[in-house]
Amino acid sequence: MRGLARAWVDRLRLVLTPFVGDEAARSVVALLDGVTLQHLATADPVDTDLVEAAVTALTTPQRG
Repeated sequence: MRGLARAWVDRLRLVLTPFVGDEAARSVVALLDGVTLQHLATADPVDTDLVEAAVTALTTPQRG
């Protein structure tokens, strides 16, 4: 299971990096892993609007 999880993290990061840069890609992967684990642990519905806003915040360059 650990190998599959590692492959998921590595491949998702590879896909995202050309679009958002390495730091943002790592942040998005961590966010999505956390959202997934929280959903699995609690069975609460995922707030997709909140996830979208978080991904946008992580991938939008900050000014100033």
